[in-house]
Amino acid sequence: MYDLTFSRNFESAVFGHTAGYSDPDQVLGESFITGVPYNFEEFSDEKFDKWYEEQARTTDPAKRKQMVLDMQRRLHELVPSSILFWYAYEFANWKEVSDLKPGIGPYNNLKFQNVWLAN
Repeated sequence: MYDLTFSRNFESAVFGHTAGYSDPDQVLGESFITGVPYNFEEFSDEKFDKWYEEQARTTDPAKRKQMVLDMQRRLHELVPSSILFWYAYEFANWKEVSDLKPGIGPYNNLKFQNVWLAN
């Protein structure tokens, strides 16, 4: 399946890709920037690429959030692909484990410094 997907010789494909970070750089940068490997639909938009670079350099969280929202709107306007499924993160632990807090996604923000076992 990977060979076919990466060859871009398809009309429709199902591809599982997990975003390991809660930062938009990974999802937007790996999938929608011109020429990146996971840009399977070969989407290319100079405006979007420029916005991506600008938001990546922005240090003001509120301004960056607005820029990312604008980028998402641009993707909705141009519809480079249809996302049919998005992974829902689930978290569970035994009742004896106390103060374990789930992160934003399955790979980040898991903090164990206050975790303890209850009797």
